[in-house]
Amino acid sequence: MRGWGAIVAGLFLSVPAAASATPGYAYGPWSLTIYAGPSTNSFFSHIFHGHFRVNGGMAGAAGDVRLWALGNGFSFAAEGQLTQFAGQHSYTTAALGVGMLYDHYPWSIGLYTGPSYATDPPREQYFHGKALLNYVSAEVAYGIPRAQGWDVALRLYHRSGAWGFYSPDADEGSMIGIGIRKRF
Repeated sequence: MRGWGAIVAGLFLSVPAAASATPGYAYGPWSLTIYAGPSTNSFFSHIFHGHFRVNGGMAGAAGDVRLWALGNGFSFAAEGQLTQFAGQHSYTTAALGVGMLYDHYPWSIGLYTGPSYATDPPREQYFHGKALLNYVSAEVAYGIPRAQGWDVALRLYHRSGAWGFYSPDADEGSMIGIGIRKRF
């Protein structure tokens, strides 16, 4: 556990160094996305096979920060997220992740992954009620014309056992939604 603590501490200690606007980017390194959409407790692969069985909804807030510019619009980034699932089973999650961000204003694409903790995870048919799992988040955003610093965002959120790394075959929640993002 000490290793994870050192990684998280290192990421957040480097945030002040990234806090000034990076040359070549239209805005500073911070953004906040508020989003919502239908959710499912079906296996994630069912989304792409046409078996997306909606059994609730999810709302979330994600704060992102560019940590290190890698060039050509790519950055190493971090994300913190709070979500609320409601419907067939209601629970809250908190997640911290790292990932890659491609930001070529007005477009941006981000992909993040890391640990996710749930307060009362589902314990129904295919679920193991694991509080600590992995999450994956993907976002595609586009700048709203004449609304400086505001974007419309399409978001995907998924919690699972990460192919046995956290838990064998746990696939506990997925969401596809739309939101709004403010860049700082």
